[in-house]
Amino acid sequence: MQHTDRQALEEKIAHLEHAVSELSDVIRRQDRDLAALTRRVEILAATEPSGRARAAAASCWATNARRIGETVQSSRIDSATM
Repeated sequence: MQHTDRQALEEKIAHLEHAVSELSDVIRRQDRDLAALTRRVEILAATEPSGRARAAAASCWATNARRIGETVQSSRIDSATM
């Protein structure tokens, strides 16, 4: 491999590592925002007569959404380290 080819690959890897880092930050922010919104929905739902069932459903939905986010994030990180 020529020196310029290696340099180009190193630059591309650095760019991809930066992109993965930025995406990971976005996912962490979205996860934090989702958790805060879920707590708000649970509080609002609990104040209504049938709110307990809605609060439980919102909590279940949020847990599944976080798991999906974690799976996506780990697959992005795994693919970036390969």
